[in-house]
Amino acid sequence: MNERRNANRRPFRGEVEIREEVRGHSGSAIARDISVTGMFLMTMAPYQLNDAVTVRFLLPSSSCHIEITGEVIRVEPAREGVATRDVGVALRFDDADEWALTEVNRYVAKAPRIAGVVTRTDESRP
Repeated sequence: MNERRNANRRPFRGEVEIREEVRGHSGSAIARDISVTGMFLMTMAPYQLNDAVTVRFLLPSSSCHIEITGEVIRVEPAREGVATRDVGVALRFDDADEWALTEVNRYVAKAPRIAGVVTRTDESRP
């Protein structure tokens, strides 16, 4: 499997409030992992590619909620043989203020790596 990410990601298990901007869907999901460029949300909600969503969450390393707008770039539907933790959507962050990205970056820098997953082919690159 080729790794397409260009940012380090780290495990993050936390509740995320979601507001879907296109069809007005809202609710919550559990994040599986996070990077400064996006996150994976474990959800059965019927999101579609290119849906714009705003997520609001609290990182263990932050005392304030972070709110970021992003785009659904991958949908992993429920199907036989797929673990529940792999059902959901990959979200790419599109609009975040500098403070929010700094908080995410701080968490990613301190959190343990995800075991067995290559997150960047060259750790020395920015």
